Amino acid sequence: NIVMQADPQLTRTVLVTTKLDTKLPQFSEPQDLEEFIRAPIVKEMFSQMLGGPFFTSVPSGRVGISKDFDSNDAFVRSLQQAERTDRSEVISRTGPVKARALLGHVGVSKLRSFLEARVEDSY
Repeated sequence: NIVMQADPQLTRTVLVTTKLDTKLPQFSEPQDLEEFIRAPIVKEMFSQMLGGPFFTSVPSGRVGISKDFDSNDAFVRSLQQAERTDRSEVISRTGPVKARALLGHVGVSKLRSFLEARVEDSY
């Protein structure tokens, strides 16, 4: 609701869905997962949307002494593993051919690449 007040057409908004790892088991049919990631209704309703949706799984926990991750590097490794797992699961559930079209929106690395390109284009 706050986003829609600030950016009603989503022209400055990149949609990111987290917790993909908890959503994947909800899809019993490959086409349901494919439709979820393609998000045709969202793209139709907000054709001017800046980017996304992107789908990620972010490990929970904090970085620091006596925390879940002892360093930023440990968190990044966990994040990379979560992305590999998500991508593998999408391939497994949809098949390698259909997954190719979907994987461009799965993972923090894809989100980062998109954002870096936007920054590059803007400056």
